[in-house]
Amino acid sequence: MTVSQVRRYVYHDVVRLDDLEKLINCSNIQPYTINSAKVIFLNQRPQSKSCKGTTANACYTCDRILQEPFHFCSLSCKGTSEGNVTITW
Repeated sequence: MTVSQVRRYVYHDVVRLDDLEKLINCSNIQPYTINSAKVIFLNQRPQSKSCKGTTANACYTCDRILQEPFHFCSLSCKGTSEGNVTITW
């Protein structure tokens, strides 16, 4: 059995990328570096503006602006887009 610790970062739930990759495919999800560890956000993150109509790289699910070459801002956005799962925590 593999255990992954959910951590809090500025009121959002994150999991270390190294831990999560052992369980599921995290490709195309933008990782963030927090306290020198790469993490993945579990849920969609709120944003003040939408990038609809711009040429910026954006999350396929919620339109949050991302760095190239990523397609999703969080694990839940990837799950929703691929129709595999609905993730709730």
